[in-house]
Amino acid sequence: MVTRVLVVLVVFVGALSRVLWLDCLPGVNGDEPWVAIQAYRFTHGLPATIHINPGDRPQFSPCLWAVHLLFSLTGTTDFWYLRVPTVLASLVACLVVWRGWGKLLGPAAGWVALLLWSLPAEIMFSRFGWDPSLMTMCVALAGAAALHGSLLLIVAALIFGLLNHPFFAIATPFVALLWLAENKPGWLKPALLLAQVGGWGAVLLTYWIGHPLGAPEPDRVNFSRFCAGVPDLLSGQATLAYLVDPAQHAVGTALSYLLGSALVLALNWIPWRDLRAENGSREGSVGRPAAKRLLACLGGGLWLSLCGLFLTLGTQGIVPPGERNSLMLVALLVSWLLTRLTPRKLAPVTLALCFAGLALCSRDYFYSLRVNGNRSHRAFMCAPEEPHRTAFRQASQWLAPGGVIVTDDWHNFQPVTYLALPYGITVLHVSDPRVADLRRDLLGGCVLVAHSYGPVMQAAVHLGLPLRHLTIPQAGGREVLEVIALERR
Repeated sequence: MVTRVLVVLVVFVGALSRVLWLDCLPGVNGDEPWVAIQAYRFTHGLPATIHINPGDRPQFSPCLWAVHLLFSLTGTTDFWYLRVPTVLASLVACLVVWRGWGKLLGPAAGWVALLLWSLPAEIMFSRFGWDPSLMTMCVALAGAAALHGSLLLIVAALIFGLLNHPFFAIATPFVALLWLAENKPGWLKPALLLAQVGGWGAVLLTYWIGHPLGAPEPDRVNFSRFCAGVPDLLSGQATLAYLVDPAQHAVGTALSYLLGSALVLALNWIPWRDLRAENGSREGSVGRPAAKRLLACLGGGLWLSLCGLFLTLGTQGIVPPGERNSLMLVALLVSWLLTRLTPRKLAPVTLALCFAGLALCSRDYFYSLRVNGNRSHRAFMCAPEEPHRTAFRQASQWLAPGGVIVTDDWHNFQPVTYLALPYGITVLHVSDPRVADLRRDLLGGCVLVAHSYGPVMQAAVHLGLPLRHLTIPQAGGREVLEVIALERR
């Protein structure tokens, strides 16, 4: 009875942590509104595109497009809308692991889903309306399809994941291994050997090339630092360093290196122990004979995916600010680690981890951002009212007839553009050719939205024009945005 009450409490607090202050904490960054802007333009007969910038990869995410196309039909814009798809995706991910991964995890599937529901990284990234936050759901669906055994479902799940984010390809080895375990068990040993050798081959290839394939920067080639990022990711410290304050939340500590090294050893040893188990099953953490060959596949696939991520991005694949690139591996890590527990320890350990994760989010994420604001990237500025919303409201009041709003960077341009859509107000980036001269534009009635003390704000101040401006602080009092317009008497 006590366990059930605690589970319900975890579920409730986890749900509350995903929706509380969703529209303003953290502040909306420039990557979140892009699909919503294009969806709104498409449904209202305006020019739209699937390319974020010329030459960039197309943004095909069916989850983001489907939800934002529906919201755009309302004719309104709201920062809540931006984050609804990823909140729903986190819910779907946990439900699919609970109900669809039973063949792999047995009764432990429910505990894995519960820990995913309360894991700090999953909570914090579910509150961002961008495609990396969909990866846990995509991995959950692909795993369920592989365990079901239908090639059609597997292909559909893989296509769905790749459309949502191309980095999903890094998480696919476990799908192939699970399918082999179910359909070609005789091929499993050579496949597992290939996965482990291939993983080390990817690491050695990265060192031989001198830089990751996706980032030609030699300083990112450090496999021990990369492995130390895994415990930082699971503990929430990496995400807190990225979103809240890098000075307050240490990553890459001695403990992180120790745990990362232990994980490497375990992933290269335990899958073979699982595979050698008598009759391919054991009485394990799931409380019934579990197919150890499936657990071996999970471990082998996880190892190859980690090494593939290192080959692709190096340390930037998991060390802040790149830890969002590794979100597709969280479900695999949690599943593999919890299956190492005995039935007696599974419930108390999982519940303890759940409450620890929720407490960490409450103190170091919600409380810190609400009281002190953001001290990391300026894209995540926080206030009780989202700063871009305040800036747009004031800018629209000061805007002269026929005037435009000029913003100074991507993280101001996209949120303000999104809010302006229902009003037909034009928003331009300062680098736009139509913004030929800041003095002329201010005299012509434009309003400038810029970061406090940034170069564009300084340039406007030094023009010598009679200006009025609104300074917008974030929580904690630090000035973050300026709304600047010509003083009209």
